Amino acid sequence: MCIIVLLLLSNVFGCATSTVIPRESFVKITSKIEATMCNEDECSDQEMNWYGSGVIVKHSNKKSFILTAAHICNKEYMKERLLDPEKLYIRFRLHDHNGITHKGRVHKMDISNDLCILRTRRIYDAASIKLSSNGPYQWEKVYNLAAPMGFAGRTYVPLTEGYYSGYTSTQMIFTCPAIGGSSGSPIFNKTGELVGMVSAVHTRYPIVSMSPHYFIVKKMVLEIKDD
Repeated sequence: MCIIVLLLLSNVFGCATSTVIPRESFVKITSKIEATMCNEDECSDQEMNWYGSGVIVKHSNKKSFILTAAHICNKEYMKERLLDPEKLYIRFRLHDHNGITHKGRVHKMDISNDLCILRTRRIYDAASIKLSSNGPYQWEKVYNLAAPMGFAGRTYVPLTEGYYSGYTSTQMIFTCPAIGGSSGSPIFNKTGELVGMVSAVHTRYPIVSMSPHYFIVKKMVLEIKDD
């Protein structure tokens, strides 16, 4: 079975030649964090990068909109993970399929469903993805484009495959492996339509990943307005 393929400069990937994955719509996200950490004796400034994944879901005349996970965008979540720093400043950098870096800003967040829309200047030569009409069906084979641990670049993006395994009251379950950096990564069906988005992974069995329910994802995308 083909598990991971490093993508090059084609639109047709995967183990089956009929599978079409919109590689050019994928975006690697770097959160460049500047934090002031203090203890009882002193304070120190620290810089770090956190990585995530996203996909272009809409263009306007001047802007592009990228779907990702809310915990990639949420400053309060980052402050909690860093044990409440004295100061925290975040800059979002979006790396497109040409290797060009764009500045990103939070456009909209749905924290309860772990969804975020980032916006940036129009990314040309990259189509927005198509949405599935009904989401995944039971045992459907799916494909995930991601930047695990930030590992993705202009000429390569890891592609994994798995299956839609069902749902709980709050999440859809996929057998797509994931790790830090995979958050926000798109899940496609074989025709390249979006059917989910990685937002979490099973901590003891990281081949099982979770997505918000598809119709919540779809609603978030369809409600994007160019303010």
